[in-house]
Amino acid sequence: MHRVFPGPGRLQPWPKVARIGGGGPLLYQNYRSRYWEPVFAKLGLPYVTPHSARHSFISTLQAEGIEVGLVAKLAGHANATVTLGHYTQAVRGGEAAVAALDRAYAVGR
Repeated sequence: MHRVFPGPGRLQPWPKVARIGGGGPLLYQNYRSRYWEPVFAKLGLPYVTPHSARHSFISTLQAEGIEVGLVAKLAGHANATVTLGHYTQAVRGGEAAVAALDRAYAVGR
């Protein structure tokens, strides 16, 4: 499997100069505790998981009307069906649907 973030390896006990190993897969929990969580703490932001951030990113693009094929490509989905099936309902509230129905069935059209 290809990973976006290679593992840094582990520090030698002494001297802490070179790392042993490294370059292998960086485990999700290790990534979260070493890199992701400290950024939120340093910036004083409320914590969100990487998964939640990804979901928010994809859903926001869709809500803003970005073409679904491009959103699917950015998300790394094989096709737009996955993107539509998993993310569309997450951002579109009922307000837009109700407004569309009101316009369609307005009296005196």
